[in-house]
Amino acid sequence: MKLYDQVREKLRLLHYALDTEKTYLRWIDQYVRFHKVGDIWRHPRELREPEVEAFLTHLAVDRRVAASTQNQAFGAVLFLYQRVLEVDLGRVEFLRAKRPERLPVVLSAEEVRRVLAAFGRYTTKAVHSRPLSLTPSDQNRRALKLLIFPICHWLTQTEPVERNLSQTQPACGIGR
Repeated sequence: MKLYDQVREKLRLLHYALDTEKTYLRWIDQYVRFHKVGDIWRHPRELREPEVEAFLTHLAVDRRVAASTQNQAFGAVLFLYQRVLEVDLGRVEFLRAKRPERLPVVLSAEEVRRVLAAFGRYTTKAVHSRPLSLTPSDQNRRALKLLIFPICHWLTQTEPVERNLSQTQPACGIGR
């Protein structure tokens, strides 16, 4: 049985999603093609940790993929070795793609004052008419949408407040 058929069969046997199957097969195909030299194809059974490390480092350095993309590729290759080929790779160390630094989305005190002034009694009514529980529900989501979307729209239509953008990320498009 061909390698891709073995992978597909194992994924279906373990009830993986169809999208996961397609994604894993694409990554395994790229992994195999990465190690093709001229007209010579090398079966993954011949490849070990150094080749896996080379492929994953190539993704981060040469292709500059996101960290989540590199992790997805690693998961696919790991699945190939552990579940399909039943080969223990041992410790695989490779250059990790850099995760972007996330800045908090916040409103300054002045922006909060402007929002509350603009929505006045509507904001108060929406917030105080019924306490929002911490458990997600359709009613809570609707209430939050009714409150948040107009605020975001209003904020994008007004002049941005001067602030240090290196410390905070603008909310709803302010400062973009």
